[in-house]
Amino acid sequence: MMTGVVLLLVCQANPYLTQGREHFEALDYAKALRALEVAVTVKGQRDDELLEGLGLLAQTQLALARGADAEASFGRLLRLDPHAPVPTGAPKVQQAFLRAREAVFPRPGVSLRATTSPEGPVVVSVVDPHGLVARVQHAAGRSPEAMTTTRVPVVAHAVTVPRPQPEQLVWVDAFDASNTLLAHLEVVGPAPSAPGPSAALTLERPSPSPRKPTAWLGWALVATAVAAAASAAVLFARAFQPVPPVTDAFAADRLDARRRTEAGVGWALLAGAGLGAVGAGLVFSWD
Repeated sequence: MMTGVVLLLVCQANPYLTQGREHFEALDYAKALRALEVAVTVKGQRDDELLEGLGLLAQTQLALARGADAEASFGRLLRLDPHAPVPTGAPKVQQAFLRAREAVFPRPGVSLRATTSPEGPVVVSVVDPHGLVARVQHAAGRSPEAMTTTRVPVVAHAVTVPRPQPEQLVWVDAFDASNTLLAHLEVVGPAPSAPGPSAALTLERPSPSPRKPTAWLGWALVATAVAAAASAAVLFARAFQPVPPVTDAFAADRLDARRRTEAGVGWALLAGAGLGAVGAGLVFSWD
């Protein structure tokens, strides 16, 4: 009997979800919204309850013409479960889900996350929200030039690779159907002299980092600024030189138009010189 009571309590862990589901199925979206907004905040509920509640909440928000809120709810669902399937139903529901997925995981959106145990193998989670990964490859060796490569199966969005030996390098790479590299992970084995019964592994996930601009870029900006300032000076000299006596009205208009054009170009060049000087200063002061 006690077991039955425990099961009943577990099944009723989130009564707001039950109410929201019933109102949603009855097309009473106003009541469903109130219940589901509470349901997704309940502490201690199971993951599957929270995921269902977020999915129903998003669809309810769409039914009430709250598209931005619906995409936010789908986004929260996807952060909890990157591999959540596209919901069945109206096209607008599927489109909102896909927009949220693109926002949370811009393509390709693939990442590799490794977890290790003190003595066991390395388990690498393959996060692939868009289903682009066609194969995962494992390579191991003392150096990149002497690595043995094998293909490893993806089971439940994860692959298992042997634990690296001391000073051994392990690569895990994910490719799409056209053999394009989508994600790369490096696992480095412990040093032989590492203390303790089991040395920790070093997990490296290379990522691009900002490169410091080279000095030539700064000098190029300085040269550009000087040239622009010199050109501006020449144009200003032409534009603001004393006006010669002109008796022809047409010639006077042409002269005035030319002077205005030269002055305008001069001011533009002077502004460009200032921007070039500022850019050079930023390059030379880059830490």
